[in-house]
Amino acid sequence: MSQKTTISLIACFVALASLANTGCMIGMTSGPNMGFMGVPIPVSPFLQDKQEVKYWNHERY
Repeated sequence: MSQKTTISLIACFVALASLANTGCMIGMTSGPNMGFMGVPIPVSPFLQDKQEVKYWNHERY
């Protein structure tokens, strides 16, 4: 095989592998199943900001 054909085949394989791993399959109507992690957990903005400041200070000092 020529180098151009080999590179094209490798690129197609990588593209198909990445689509299979992301859950973006053609024909999927229900979307990816994330189990119990699929439901967002509400967090108040006050608590979110408090955790972000705590993390910021930890990383800063």
